Amino acid sequence: AAGAQCKSYGAPALMRVPGRIHITWQDDKTLRLDMDAGTQTRIFRFDPPPAKSAPSWQGDSTARWEALPVARGTDPAPARGWLKVTTTNLKAGYLRKNGVPYSEAAGLTEYYDLGTLPNGDQVIVLTSVVDDPRYLAQPFVLSTQFKKQADAAGWDPTPCSATWSVLHPLTRLCPWLVGPALGIGATCAPVSAQTDLSGSWVSIQHEDALERGAGPYQVDYTGLPLNDEGRAKAL
Repeated sequence: AAGAQCKSYGAPALMRVPGRIHITWQDDKTLRLDMDAGTQTRIFRFDPPPAKSAPSWQGDSTARWEALPVARGTDPAPARGWLKVTTTNLKAGYLRKNGVPYSEAAGLTEYYDLGTLPNGDQVIVLTSVVDDPRYLAQPFVLSTQFKKQADAAGWDPTPCSATWSVLHPLTRLCPWLVGPALGIGATCAPVSAQTDLSGSWVSIQHEDALERGAGPYQVDYTGLPLNDEGRAKAL
C-alpha cells in the first residue's frame, strides 16, 4: 500500500471509502481497525505514541474515551460517551479520488459515537474533522455511518485503486436510511464511553454516494474548504 494508487486511502479519506471495517482489540490498550477497501489497517493507541517515524498513509493515532459530565445530584446513570481519535504524521494524499489534496501538515480528529436505530440496529456515527493549514481555508467536517453486521460475511479485501471504472457494490441508495433518520440527535442513543466498538461494520451510504466513491467530476470541488493553494494543487 505504498504506491500512489493509495493516495485516496489515507486516514483523512479512508473512512469515507465504500466498504466494510472490522474492529478488534489488539491488546488492552490498542484498538485495531481494518478496512477491506484498499486493505488498510489503522492502529488506535491509548498509551502515548511511540517515537515518531516516517509519515504514512494512516499516520500515528492516539485514542481516549470522552463523556459528557454528569450534573451534581443527578442519578449516576451511564453518561453519553464516545471515542476520540487524533491522527498526525500523515503522508500527503487525496481527500477524494478526483484529486482534492491534503498535505503532510494535515491533522485528523475523529469522534466514534455508538448508537441504536429505532429498529434495534447498532450504528457507529463517525464525525471526522480534517485540519490542513496548507490546503484548507477551514476545517473539513464530515459525518459517516456504519451499521453493525452479525458476522464478517461480505468481507472482501481489495487493493488500492487510483480510479474506479464501476461503482463499488455498496455505492447504492439505502432508501430506509435517507434523510434525517440518521441525524445524531434524531435516532442515535449513544451509550457509555467505555463501550466496545469491536465487530464487523458496513458503511451506510445514501445521498453522498458520489462524494464517497470516485468523487465528483474533475475540478468539481463544490463544498470543499480549499484555499487558493489547495485549489491550484487540485487543478
